[in-house]
Amino acid sequence: MKKTFSCQGAGRWFPAQASELKAVVDGFLQQATATSTHPLAIIAPHAGYAYSGLGAGEAFHCLMGKPIERVVVLGASHYARFRGISILSGYDRYSTPLGELKIDTAACETLLKQKPFLDKSDAFSPEHSMENQLPFIKQALPNAMIVPCVVGRLEDGDYGEAGKALSGLMDGKTVLVVSSDFTHYGRSFDYVPFTKDIRKNLEKLDKGAIQKICADDFVGFIQYMEETGATICGENGIGVMLATLQGKAAGRLLKYYTSSDETGDFSHTVCYASIVMVSQGVTMTLDQKERKRLLTLARASMESSVTQKPLPDFGKLPDKFQEECGAFVSLHKNGELRGCIGYILPVKPLSETILEMAKAAALHDNRFYPVVQNELAQIDIEISVLTPPVEIPSYHEFQVGQHGIFIKLRGRQAVFLPQVAVEQKWDKETTLQHLCAKAGLPENAWQDPNMEFSVFEAIVFGEKE
Repeated sequence: MKKTFSCQGAGRWFPAQASELKAVVDGFLQQATATSTHPLAIIAPHAGYAYSGLGAGEAFHCLMGKPIERVVVLGASHYARFRGISILSGYDRYSTPLGELKIDTAACETLLKQKPFLDKSDAFSPEHSMENQLPFIKQALPNAMIVPCVVGRLEDGDYGEAGKALSGLMDGKTVLVVSSDFTHYGRSFDYVPFTKDIRKNLEKLDKGAIQKICADDFVGFIQYMEETGATICGENGIGVMLATLQGKAAGRLLKYYTSSDETGDFSHTVCYASIVMVSQGVTMTLDQKERKRLLTLARASMESSVTQKPLPDFGKLPDKFQEECGAFVSLHKNGELRGCIGYILPVKPLSETILEMAKAAALHDNRFYPVVQNELAQIDIEISVLTPPVEIPSYHEFQVGQHGIFIKLRGRQAVFLPQVAVEQKWDKETTLQHLCAKAGLPENAWQDPNMEFSVFEAIVFGEKE
């Protein structure tokens, strides 16, 4: 017989009327722009939707359209005091104003046989952290089943056991959704580590944790939390996620903001961060045949765009070319750069990215005149297929020759691929100076404390190989 667990937070944390709730959730999803390739997990905020909806929309937008059949939701326990991770047992449906979500009862029972999972259903009422994710799951992944969890107090060994148990569910069609707000600041939260430059220091504090998360660094994250005491309410769920992924993922910060950004009163503030964790699989496994195929696509696109002739029929392309992936296409003539454009983020299938960027490099790199037909035979093509960028706390983490680097400051930004510094024989400081100049910033702007840095790696191959 079906047994349904009834939604507790409707009317308090989000609208109780289906039409209103649908409009609100769909609105946040529609204005989101974040995308991902091979998402394994997301972190989404869980405050009332007036505060959390913007961040949740970005995180869940990364999951839309993906072949995801199961969502493990790791909510934080704000009310119940217990050790372990509570599974909602004995129910096969979870009701929301937008309809019911099916609970994967088989997965729940499997987890309950393993530590540190337990049956403590009273942890789910009146807990909002897990439940606030459900309307977004319903709209973003309407056919997915859920595994509802509330994470209590965990001790050292619990993380490893939970990670091992959950890794057994990570079948390529399962994602983790960690429900967490970030630092809670103010006397009402008994957390006032600084009293000046509060907004700036809050972001610095949170981004120290975010850097560990995006690096999939479980040990570093736990140590950072112990050292700083940052009041990140979902820290245990984040730790479980990192223990589950076991260094196999890279994270990307999608959005960061605070509850006081509009009012400017930071005496009582909650911070929000949206993060996606993605697998680093396909971009690092291109064999020679696949590389040659991509170069063929790039040359055909370049020549077609210059001559205005139609593209040839490429036939069936490898499945991995349909995976979303960041990539750049570089053109060289007589050893000199003739055009280079690409996507840092994985926003389109790899084959589409190569076709589009080869055309753009030939015609739309505003540093050069468009390529003309009598140049085509003199141009050689190089492709850089990128890993997802990872935010780093400072330039100290940037390794010349290993990393490509992306900087952003006061609305200006620039990127260098990993091979640029090597080809120019630049050291780290020289590379950063040239990168700042490329962004239209002073050469020493890399030392500005507000500068944002992200790094990535690349597979680089070309027609000259």
